[in-house]
Amino acid sequence: SRNTTNELVSGIKKLKQRGMTSLILDLRNNGGGLLQNAIDIGSLFLKKKVLFYTLDRLNHKVTTYSAGIALFENIPLFLLVNESTASSAEILAGALKDNKRAVLIGGRTFGKASVQRIQDLPDGSSLLYTTAKYLTPLEIDISDKGVNVNINTNITKKQRIQVIKKFPTNMQNAIITSLSFF
Repeated sequence: SRNTTNELVSGIKKLKQRGMTSLILDLRNNGGGLLQNAIDIGSLFLKKKVLFYTLDRLNHKVTTYSAGIALFENIPLFLLVNESTASSAEILAGALKDNKRAVLIGGRTFGKASVQRIQDLPDGSSLLYTTAKYLTPLEIDISDKGVNVNINTNITKKQRIQVIKKFPTNMQNAIITSLSFF
């Protein structure tokens, strides 16, 4: 919805007042929504960084940057994602991952990173067509491939422990908590 970013800011501020030390955002089964929300939410965590590129069929590339607000740039951030995380939700996930701002936990995202338009036709029907695609800040085309996670949950408990140990001690508890959602 159009209030998503404001609701998120309000919720994070309340959690910070209660002593929150890290944040887990659950984007699982999130089919996307307004691209502007992805831009606004990315801007809460990133100061003047590339969020994504738009590449049209003629290979013209347009860069979209975060607004530089970064109200929460110092909070450790973890995103839960899966094969049903799509569109603007996975564009946000790719932006935060590529900028090394969030750890992605779960499974590879859906892979819908296309710019689409709807053309109403005279007979009352509509035509949906693709005009461009989105690339992550590292210029990865996630169309049909999705965004890969940092920690895949389709591994054994022993493998999870090995993966967790690779992260700084101050992040390990949040990762363990994140994994408990799977």
